Amino acid sequence: MNTSFRFLLDPLFLISLLLHLINRLWLREVFPGGFFTSYLNDLLLIPICIPPILWFLHFLRQRDSTYPRPEEVALFILVISIVFETILPRSHLFHSTADPWDLIAYLLGGLISLAIWNTGIRREHA
Repeated sequence: MNTSFRFLLDPLFLISLLLHLINRLWLREVFPGGFFTSYLNDLLLIPICIPPILWFLHFLRQRDSTYPRPEEVALFILVISIVFETILPRSHLFHSTADPWDLIAYLLGGLISLAIWNTGIRREHA
């Protein structure tokens, strides 16, 4: 069986991207404030950003086509947490505020993504 990660054709990536667009264009307007305005996009950040980054590394021949590994997801969560919750809020170039709930959303999005991607691995090995 083929156990290759499909990168930009990964179903989780495509569904997350669609949810992000629906949230940006509609849900945030219909339900202002709260989860849709503040946290849904943070929750979707990992499944949206990891596949293109891993595709680029695969394109450069720096990575194989296996599913995202926990350490890759953890590293990405660490980097985005530092950038979005520490560096950018202190910058005068961007309007950004540090929010500890964002960290929870990144972590939860990463854990859910890994669980779904690992389910895909097990399903393909069956």
